[in-house]
Amino acid sequence: MDDTAQTASSPASAGSPTRSSRQGILDRIRSRRLPEAALPDIDAARLVRYDNLADAFCQSAEIVGASVRRVANIEQAHAHLETLDAYRDAAQVASTVNGIEGNFDPASTSAATELASLDWMVINGRLGVAENGAVWVPADEVHDRTQIFITQHLAIVLDTAHLVPHMHEAYQRIGRFRGYGVFVSGPSKTADIEQSLVLGAHGCRTLTILLLDAASPSP
Repeated sequence: MDDTAQTASSPASAGSPTRSSRQGILDRIRSRRLPEAALPDIDAARLVRYDNLADAFCQSAEIVGASVRRVANIEQAHAHLETLDAYRDAAQVASTVNGIEGNFDPASTSAATELASLDWMVINGRLGVAENGAVWVPADEVHDRTQIFITQHLAIVLDTAHLVPHMHEAYQRIGRFRGYGVFVSGPSKTADIEQSLVLGAHGCRTLTILLLDAASPSP
């Protein structure tokens, strides 16, 4: 490529009219001082409450496409996974949950692209929200946060003791948080194209929530 072509394809120079105009707009925005607005007062008495958090969470999670199984312990959780064809037939299963072993260690990879063939990821959830079925997962639950999204199927183990009724209380529980975390609510889905629902477009195709509840009966 000659010098003329390189100059034509390069970004606008520092003194160009385009850059000066853009910089002028940005400078005017930065110089604008808006009055501080106080956060609204939250009337706790008006926030949603549930007689049974576990029942409400299960209903909300299933509405958004998750499969919820209430189990008494990790052994039952593992036994339920073994009943799923996609789990039994999986070539690569990774787990960070004690008592559920995988056959693939994501920590052995050096790049996120090496996780592309991950079939199942089994992780712990820190917090469940009854009003929307979302589960809070901080990045320290996994070796690489990519695992949460790149796996074909995601299973989350969550204790009923860690359920809250709404997002207000969820953020109160989380408090000041540094790093990466995500609320997972159902499997990945989109219906942007022709209003046709597609699962797994941007993340897991299925989400299985294993809800640890000591009061659950044995299967």
